[in-house]
Amino acid sequence: MPLVFVHGVNVRLGTKYEKEMQQRNQYFVNIFYKLLGRQFSADRVISPYWGDLATNTTSGNPYLPQSKFETGLGRDRTRLNAGLSGRSGAASAVRADATSESGSDASSESGSEVGFGVGVDGPFDAAGESWDGEESHGRSLVNLARTDSIAKVFDIVIAAASEQSLDASLEQARALSELALSALDLSRRFKSLDEQVAWLEGVVDDAQLLLKIEDELKRDSSADQKRRQLSLEQMKLAGTWLQTRYDKASQLTRDRLQLRTKQLQARMNQLKITAGNSMKQVRETRRKTATHMAAAALTSPVRKLFHDRLFLFLGDSFLYFGQRGTPDAPGAIVRKISDAFELGLSMKTAEDPDLIVVAHSMGGNIVCDVASYFRPDQQIDLLITVATQFPLFADLHMFPGIDSRTRPIKKPPNVKRWINVYDMNDIFAFTAQPMFEDIEDLEFASGRLGMTTHADCFKFVSLYEHLARAVSRE
Repeated sequence: MPLVFVHGVNVRLGTKYEKEMQQRNQYFVNIFYKLLGRQFSADRVISPYWGDLATNTTSGNPYLPQSKFETGLGRDRTRLNAGLSGRSGAASAVRADATSESGSDASSESGSEVGFGVGVDGPFDAAGESWDGEESHGRSLVNLARTDSIAKVFDIVIAAASEQSLDASLEQARALSELALSALDLSRRFKSLDEQVAWLEGVVDDAQLLLKIEDELKRDSSADQKRRQLSLEQMKLAGTWLQTRYDKASQLTRDRLQLRTKQLQARMNQLKITAGNSMKQVRETRRKTATHMAAAALTSPVRKLFHDRLFLFLGDSFLYFGQRGTPDAPGAIVRKISDAFELGLSMKTAEDPDLIVVAHSMGGNIVCDVASYFRPDQQIDLLITVATQFPLFADLHMFPGIDSRTRPIKKPPNVKRWINVYDMNDIFAFTAQPMFEDIEDLEFASGRLGMTTHADCFKFVSLYEHLARAVSRE
């Protein structure tokens, strides 16, 4: 079962790419294939890289909108200060306070401290942006374990352990994937949430939960104990790191709201002086300003994150569809993916006769196009698309190899079986049903404690178990 993995947008070569690819390959080897009862090695995973052919945008994204409220506040200061020349004493103090506060706020909204600070593609973007102290406590790992499958706890901690590790060695990736399989085995032990809650008796915080999990996982006699201990230590460190980041995200939001309150009070003082204590104007301005400030404090980071991902998706989509070429003269991305399929087909044997293709996001659209239009001669035994948009583009008649005017749409005949994985919380994921009649939809909720979903689902180990179960249901 050779496997071809086709990545999505915003993927670029570097240490992060190599590390994530290596870890993902080990999850396929030690979770997905093992649960299918197949022996598999990572050298049979083919990962064509097309990021070098994707969109390049101007540094700093100068076309993204800035807050109109902040711009308006600057204009108000200029206009008010011009009329305060005769009252410079009190007004100067107010201006100094407002200006210094505004300067510190600009740095807090730059994005460097949003969420867990690992970039647009990290598993913890914008997490905790709207948390207050109580919500942060409510979102602890132990509380999650009391209300949902403990597999979600493992998803978070193992993803964090992988993200935080400085060692990108194959040995570590293998050890973490083996630990993940044992953790999934542990999660299947509980037949009901009541059983799981009973198992948690006496556990009061995340540290105790991780110690209890460690004790359980140490009992796996089949594991290499040296590698197992290394992975457990990484998991515990990751749990501590997560709690620190939860606390920091919560404090960041509190600080931002306090700062906005100070700015609001400074502006009210200015307006009271200028308006001659016109309370009607002051009350109206206070209402509008408070609304804008609260909204900016809570939504600006989310808006920026959404914009960042949206323009990357749109840019790569336009680039691909504009340069994909024709079957006689295919574009560079099409050639790279079809060559990877050809390599995978050459690796098939009588004992291992199936080619599996897994495609994420924009990669699913490319694979749909290649299979239906550019290379319908290439047989794909199992296609798994995850968080992709091919149903949307099919509805827009963007695939010349698919008859999308007749409903329901038939999948390409050279694709023997097609499973489409979607997440209800992922704005970039679409379902195949009811548009397609012979593609299986599979729901996977990849969000964990408010963490992002679209770029990170392959970092959650329960996805591989989910896929294996679906593939087994033939």
